[in-house]
Amino acid sequence: QGFEAMHPDVKFIVEEKGSTAILEDVCSLNSDLGLISMHIDNERFISQPLFEDELVFICSEASPLKGVVEISDLLGYKFITRSDQSATRKEIDRLMIENGYDLALLENVVESDNMNLIIHLVSRGLGISYMSKRIFDCFQKTMRVKAFNIRGLHVVREINLITNRRRTLSPAAEDFIKYLSEIEIETKGTLK
Repeated sequence: QGFEAMHPDVKFIVEEKGSTAILEDVCSLNSDLGLISMHIDNERFISQPLFEDELVFICSEASPLKGVVEISDLLGYKFITRSDQSATRKEIDRLMIENGYDLALLENVVESDNMNLIIHLVSRGLGISYMSKRIFDCFQKTMRVKAFNIRGLHVVREINLITNRRRTLSPAAEDFIKYLSEIEIETKGTLK
């Protein structure tokens, strides 16, 4: 029996934000739960790993970028990135620095946590970005972008469900958490 059948009158408000903003909302009890791309080891939160998520870089269909490229191939491109509150952006920046890439050479022209906007701007050729490979695989036929990888930069992030340890969750919220956990088990790594 699915979540909707168990709780037909329950509606969740889903907001797309950077990990830092999500942590603040859960900590201040403005949100019951959050999904973030980092593990939290803090007594204020309960953090439950849900799945691993690989990232791919994206460019417009018209771009000559494809397959595996060198970081030097990207120097003429503008970057459309997540905000500086995004754990994903922090992880990409960290890995680039660890691999000896000078972030100052990459021009960030837009920062946004709205993936629809990022995909739209990339599809129009305004820059390159990164996104979940799972989401790319699900929607690649409808998006006007293509994926590529950067040599030596393989980004896999852990998606965690967080709740505030002080908050008593409603039975519906508890069932929703159970539902999210079971989706991953049922699909063996592919969200549907």
